[in-house]
Amino acid sequence: YTLDSFKTLGMVCFDPEILVVPPTAEYKTYDEFVEYAKTHTVKVATPGHSTAHHIAAIQFAKDLGLKFEYLHNDSASVQMQQLMGGHCDAAFMAVSETVSQIKDGTIIGLAMGGEERNADIPDVPTFTEKGEDLVAGAFRGYACPAGVPDDVYNYLVSEFDKIITSDKFIDAMKEASIPYAYKNAADFQAYANQCSKDLEALVPELKGN
Repeated sequence: YTLDSFKTLGMVCFDPEILVVPPTAEYKTYDEFVEYAKTHTVKVATPGHSTAHHIAAIQFAKDLGLKFEYLHNDSASVQMQQLMGGHCDAAFMAVSETVSQIKDGTIIGLAMGGEERNADIPDVPTFTEKGEDLVAGAFRGYACPAGVPDDVYNYLVSEFDKIITSDKFIDAMKEASIPYAYKNAADFQAYANQCSKDLEALVPELKGN
């Protein structure tokens, strides 16, 4: 499958990336981490090769000239175990997966990839605030096969838009602790297209990491 295999119906979630480190790390702030990673190889845990988290880490390291070695696994829970057990130096995760641990001091949040700070962890700055043009995260939404007839597609767009903007749907997302972020079909398609172009530029680094 490629992006062209689908037509978007609407985006419902954006869960920003966050750079987190164990409390035992010698770097406790974003600036300290960046300075350290410019001269030392940092072992970074991800929930799998080519995931949104891996891609964000590669972009971050490329932009700032940092030395990352990747420790890929198959879940965020394993990432958390690696952080707390001292098996990695840092991790790129989704904000929603880290809020409670940051609040209780189990891990330290250094910076996050949202356009603004998260209200649950207000002390964690955005990458943009720190001078790094990185707005990144895992987005989720709905799509259908590209070959559906136009009348069927237009009907689906209309119905999905009603559903995903309803109070019932939004409340259910909040109850499930899924960060709600809405884009209609056209805006979601444009966003997906741009993400695809950005990813193409990172393919050489992905293959090597």
